[in-house]
Amino acid sequence: RDWSSDVCSSDLGAYAQAAALALLTHSSLDAEAIVRQSLTIAGELCIYTNQHHTVETLEVGQRG
Repeated sequence: RDWSSDVCSSDLGAYAQAAALALLTHSSLDAEAIVRQSLTIAGELCIYTNQHHTVETLEVGQRG
């Protein structure tokens, strides 16, 4: 499955999305690790963002 269209974030917008797409393309990290690392990278770039993240995960087939 092509996950590139499923990667998104809210407040960090383009920084986190760019980091996530790069990690998706050039690493073997799982989805949660990509999210955590991309939020960390975005937080280092954006002066309005801190490093306190809450990541919620869903199991495959689970709906919210």
